[in-house]
Amino acid sequence: MTSVHAEKDVAEWRAVADHVQERVETLLIDAGLSQQIITYARGLGGYHRVPHCCAAWIKDPETRIRVGSNFCIHMIGLKFLDDIIDDDAPVQSRELVFGSAICDFATQELLTVSPLSNPLADFEKQWIPIWKTVLAEPVNPAQNLVEWEQLARRKAGNWLSRYTDVTANLLCDAQLKPVLHRIFESFGVIYQISDDLRDFQAGTDDDANLVVLIDGSAQKAQEALALLEDYVATFRLGMKTHPPALDFAWRVERVIETAEEALRGMVDAATHRPTAPAYSATDLPAAGSGL
Repeated sequence: MTSVHAEKDVAEWRAVADHVQERVETLLIDAGLSQQIITYARGLGGYHRVPHCCAAWIKDPETRIRVGSNFCIHMIGLKFLDDIIDDDAPVQSRELVFGSAICDFATQELLTVSPLSNPLADFEKQWIPIWKTVLAEPVNPAQNLVEWEQLARRKAGNWLSRYTDVTANLLCDAQLKPVLHRIFESFGVIYQISDDLRDFQAGTDDDANLVVLIDGSAQKAQEALALLEDYVATFRLGMKTHPPALDFAWRVERVIETAEEALRGMVDAATHRPTAPAYSATDLPAAGSGL
């Protein structure tokens, strides 16, 4: 259930999602791309909202919306490029290359936000280690929970932290950077756990999916649950000690609740049904639509 403060902010989240969809669709149409990729981009619901969380510490709503919207647009561009590597999107790779132009558009927009600071200091350079992880993942996928955690932290967690660096630069607050890094590294891993659960339900999992790595083991499911709870604790502590101007914790709590329920269900199933399959797509509660 959302708080009164969260209810007040719902309009902002909707405004961001609407703006992001309109801007991305305009870029795709102006480039003469197919209706297929326009429809695909429209369906990337979480990408139209989630990165806006990284701008939540900016107090001025107009600036926050402007910055957060461009974080979302930039991430959609990255998603297109990542899809080329994964080779699993229902669109042609030659059109997904346009993700680079979408990233460039968002970067240029972010550069115009503040004449008093350099919000993108080292921004492009910081993506290099993330792309190394993305490019290596299909060749060297996670083989166990430890490797899965490392990949999730380096990819999902660090991905979001690149945007929080921009927020801290805009606020001229260097001390805020490590705080937001801890919050969003945790947020990224939490979201990746939820995403793997959702992919498994949808039947689009691969050998490096968290559920596949758990492989019906009560011990491994318990380890995954403990991992989730560790990152949840770090996320909640950061949000408590450094509360944002825009409430979004309630959105993350919905993801946490679903992930915890699914992992506890796996532990219970593996413990009480050792001779039967420990889980199936129908055993898992609906993962929802993310954020």
